[in-house]
Amino acid sequence: MKSQNGFEVDYQTAYRSIKDLEEEKNEAVLKSYSKFQSYFEWNIVNNPGTHADIQLNGSELRQSYLCLNICAKVFSLSLPIIALDGCHVKNGSNYTLLTATGINSNSEIYPIAIGLVFGECQETWTYFIKHLDMSLSLRENVDLVILSDREKGLALSVESVLPKCHHSFCLYHIGKNIKTKFRSNYNRDIFKAARATTIDGFKSAMDLIEAKDSRVFDYLNQIPKENWAEAYFGKCRYGNLTSNIAEAMNSSLLKIRNLHPFELVYEFVNSTYDNFKKKFATYKDMSDLFPPYFKKKILPMIEESRHLRVLYTDDNDIYRVSKDNSSSIFKIVDIKKRTCTCTFMQHNGFPCSHMMTCIFLRGERLEDHIENHFKLANLKLAYSTCFKFCDIELLETKTMEPMIKIRKRGRPKKKRVRSEAEKIFHCTT
Repeated sequence: MKSQNGFEVDYQTAYRSIKDLEEEKNEAVLKSYSKFQSYFEWNIVNNPGTHADIQLNGSELRQSYLCLNICAKVFSLSLPIIALDGCHVKNGSNYTLLTATGINSNSEIYPIAIGLVFGECQETWTYFIKHLDMSLSLRENVDLVILSDREKGLALSVESVLPKCHHSFCLYHIGKNIKTKFRSNYNRDIFKAARATTIDGFKSAMDLIEAKDSRVFDYLNQIPKENWAEAYFGKCRYGNLTSNIAEAMNSSLLKIRNLHPFELVYEFVNSTYDNFKKKFATYKDMSDLFPPYFKKKILPMIEESRHLRVLYTDDNDIYRVSKDNSSSIFKIVDIKKRTCTCTFMQHNGFPCSHMMTCIFLRGERLEDHIENHFKLANLKLAYSTCFKFCDIELLETKTMEPMIKIRKRGRPKKKRVRSEAEKIFHCTT
């Protein structure tokens, strides 16, 4: 103290000053908790379509959930994909932040819902997913794809609450687990097997893995193929084989994760609205049919389709497409069923170059064969929702306290796997 500020402070004075600061900080935290419930109630009433819930244990905040009306509307007009993940808050409290993240046709992520819970387990994930279902009516959505990191409690919760959805396990986390368990990196081989669009292609890729390391082959066979391999998945994942969008959302929330629960929620609401407002300002003056990122993807395919040739069949909706008339290698396109043997359409959700060739030959418009959630008009509509802000100074205060977690006696157990050099050997003599 003397070297930095030029004066001395005795121990008792410094101790009392620190205690006074801690008391002031605790009072401010308790004051923010007192407006938590009123803030949720205000948003439910003044922003129709907002879904919020708070569970108390006496006067302690046990867990909470929030899905804003603006987020629910964007999801309803975007790709049917939700990435679920959890992360720790860094404010000294005992809560875990659960997030649901979506992605639009311009490859931009957005938050769907957040939850503050007492830990990441099956009970809390079931609570979160049940309220997510209430907010978005997911139970009967057979096209819904859930992306996650294969956390056990989460997988069981998804299966029990949303039995009709398609649960996709993150390939990056599968590869990371294999690297930790077997001390070897097989990410390239795993991704090759996962991206194989035919059963024969998948089996060939798995045979290569078995030849390199049978332990990794056996480990992958323990994971249901329907949850990670394209050849068996059965629904369109729009090219998302990892839960990277959830990790990106957690990174974007890094700053507010240092705030106390009420401040965290309040800043989340403000930043989400500001972000949506900027997106609407960007899109409203565009006049194209498709957003920039999606347009950039389909333009090369349109150009490629002009150089392909169509070989007619007896069925008016089925065509054979090849690079030239004499080629024996061709793809079969079924316009009515929206399929192609190249499987691009089935796995990405929009026509491949082979199907585009057939569409243009029929004199039809390409946009009539592309789903609405890929179109710019949907993005404009999605981000145009009105939202009212709350003056927190006018909110009613209600008794609420942070959850107190009782620490067990002794040193916490570490789950880190020790290396051979760290292992302790006890002498038996």
